[in-house]
Amino acid sequence: MPKQKSEQSTPVEQTRVGDVLYALEIRTQEMAMYADKASFHLRYGPIHDDEQEPTTMHFRMLVLEMSCELDMDVNIGRRAPKELTLLKCGWQLEVHTQEAVAPDQVPMETDELPYLLGRVQETIGLLCEKSGIENPLTAEVLETILTQEQ
Repeated sequence: MPKQKSEQSTPVEQTRVGDVLYALEIRTQEMAMYADKASFHLRYGPIHDDEQEPTTMHFRMLVLEMSCELDMDVNIGRRAPKELTLLKCGWQLEVHTQEAVAPDQVPMETDELPYLLGRVQETIGLLCEKSGIENPLTAEVLETILTQEQ
């Protein structure tokens, strides 16, 4: 019988098993043009089919979006959006526990968010380099994002 949350007295031991690029959308030309007007939006948390189902495999997802508001005089198409998504990049982290526990019993490690943001920065850096543009995800930008999340 699985332990109830209230019976859990010791922290759940977890092992980072791997990470994988989950999603990627990038507009390098527009990113180069509008990076100075961009804002960042970060989502991070556990993903699961059933939050109460005990399991030994646990997944977390980080998605970073970069977008900008367009001026009304910008002509990028007949149905130009008011907000333009310049970048959307998601990385998934997999951790395992020795005992099967519900996802809400597995605490997030303090280094997970910086680690996955680093993976996003690395991914976007490679693509920006290939495109001949500057990577907008500088160390300072990442530090600002991390500070806002705390």
